[in-house]
Amino acid sequence: MKIRGLFLLVLIPIFTYAQSFGPAEGFPSDPVISIAWHGERLYLGTQGSGVFELVEDGLIPSDHFANYSRNTVFGFNVVADSLVPLTEGKLQSYPLGLTNVNGTNFIVTEGLLDIQYSDYARVKFSEASGIWRFSSTELASFPDLKGGAVFLRTGSRLLIYSNEGMLLDETAFKGLIFDIASTQEGLLLSTEGGYYSWRGHWHKVGAGMPIFAFDGAMARTPIGSIPLTKILSGSWSSEDVLPSTHRGAEKNSDLYSSDVIGNIEYQISSRGLLAIQNNTELFSIGRSRGFMPPKPGNYDVTLVGDELWVATPSGVYTFANQGLPNPISYWDLSFEEDGLPVASLDALQIAPHSIGFTADIKLSSASPVLARYRFNEEDWQIWDPKSPVVFDHPAPGRYELDVQLSTRRDFYEANSLRLSYIIRAPWFKRPLVWSFIIFLISGIIIFWQRQLRQKADAKLALTERLADAELASKRSQMNPHFLFNALDAISNFIFTNQPKDAVNYMGKLAKLMRLTLDGSRSTTMVLADEVELLKQYIALCELRYGSFGFDMVVDDEIDQFDTFLPPLLLQPIVENAIQHAVRPNMQLSLEANIKIQFSATSGGILVTVIDNGPGYKKRSSTDRSHGLAIIEERLDLLSKKHQSVFQMSIISSTMDASISGTHVSLILSTHALD
Repeated sequence: MKIRGLFLLVLIPIFTYAQSFGPAEGFPSDPVISIAWHGERLYLGTQGSGVFELVEDGLIPSDHFANYSRNTVFGFNVVADSLVPLTEGKLQSYPLGLTNVNGTNFIVTEGLLDIQYSDYARVKFSEASGIWRFSSTELASFPDLKGGAVFLRTGSRLLIYSNEGMLLDETAFKGLIFDIASTQEGLLLSTEGGYYSWRGHWHKVGAGMPIFAFDGAMARTPIGSIPLTKILSGSWSSEDVLPSTHRGAEKNSDLYSSDVIGNIEYQISSRGLLAIQNNTELFSIGRSRGFMPPKPGNYDVTLVGDELWVATPSGVYTFANQGLPNPISYWDLSFEEDGLPVASLDALQIAPHSIGFTADIKLSSASPVLARYRFNEEDWQIWDPKSPVVFDHPAPGRYELDVQLSTRRDFYEANSLRLSYIIRAPWFKRPLVWSFIIFLISGIIIFWQRQLRQKADAKLALTERLADAELASKRSQMNPHFLFNALDAISNFIFTNQPKDAVNYMGKLAKLMRLTLDGSRSTTMVLADEVELLKQYIALCELRYGSFGFDMVVDDEIDQFDTFLPPLLLQPIVENAIQHAVRPNMQLSLEANIKIQFSATSGGILVTVIDNGPGYKKRSSTDRSHGLAIIEERLDLLSKKHQSVFQMSIISSTMDASISGTHVSLILSTHALD
């Protein structure tokens, strides 16, 4: 969703509420001569313009005292818990002051109202000052200071305070006060007028060369560093002077001073006083809290009791509550929907164009107010609490909104608010409606696909039945072809007067016909029966043509009784090899051989029929072997039916001079036949 009125850059003060009200903020043009606080509100009485009251945006004529709009109001009385303006009295001189029950000071001068909250700076001293703090360990040898002490220099006076802020001693010295240190010689003080040691009071122990600072066993002087014992005894010489290693503050540095108290570092720079913890700025103190923008010089910061003391070249400032800014005394959120105010975000309209909120704040500090918010535990976003946050076209969903306001940058103990609300989508964008639409469309698609699948299955079943019928037809065509060749052989035995061979041939033919008949009744044939059928056929051919070389090899990894082949597929190939390879070689008195190899493949088996004949000559479609043509047609039908590989390839010496004879290879996807 698009966000308006939002600042997302860095965590810096977005704004500071005005704490001075002049004519631009509604300060009356007539002199203000009285001031009162009643019912959590400030009232100003004027000379001739009645009563004005302080509201969030400035000073306005009070409607409550509209009857006094042309009167001079010299003061106010409280009668029966009601504020009553006084139209008679004496004029008061400036400044006019008032402190309310919260410790906030209201100061009226000519043409101006200043507000000083309870965390505003208090000027303790107005002379150049410095602070030294010593722990109880450093002061253990001094019973009167054994709890630790704070030494405050202001002008030429030195004041000693306990850690709780009780004044223990005050001494005035002549000239400037330079330094205090706990040394081997005791607690020493160096001034323009001499050196002093603490013995329940300051006791002068020497004078002479000014000691600007104590550096352990050395004393830093205008001419260099001198051993402390010698300068106290007055027995030093020029040979005792060493170059000073002290380096002053870097020029052009924005950081004037830095003091660490506990785990908090207090830095003084041109921005004011910054409190930093773990590299995170906690809060700052500047002009709005009465701490004027510092200039380069010596600054010291310490905690005395519950107060933060800051020593500066212009005096000592103290801040209550360890310098922390006062928390926001009251705040609330006001909401809007589509630009109109609403009581809350609990009952939003369906799909609002925009929603937003604004912070209503009642201040108790002049420190900048920081604000941040987040949705659903996501990253915090910074925004200006004086401006509304508006979300255009918020996305539907459930939201957890966290809002925090604080005068501290780390938002420690921030004023927090959490609220939940729901952005409802229009009906046509709701998930339930879209779920139903998707479910309906999915159902239609599934029904349509099921109808298509049923039609495809019916068409496939019809195609398979047609393919089975065509395969059966092709198998039936092979039986007459084979029988024709067998009867031709028997008739040849009879005509050549070989009745015994004819009878023997008929017996073997009968056995072969039984195997052929069994194969023709089924769509598959076990490999063992196919091997036996080929052996019987070779035996018939040897009886008819004479003996020739024959070898049949089956890989050991092939289970002959669990491997199925299309029936009567190999016999025509072997027959073709005998007719076109074995017989021509025998007629030429050459060696005649046939080898049948069954090899396992990843998808089935590879059957190779090899002869050593003169080679295969490619013939025209009208002259090619009828048996081979039937085999090719059967393989094509098997491929279409089972969507698997059933193919035959023929390589001959007439095509490749590197081989002899003819190699006929059959690739059969036997897994598709299981």
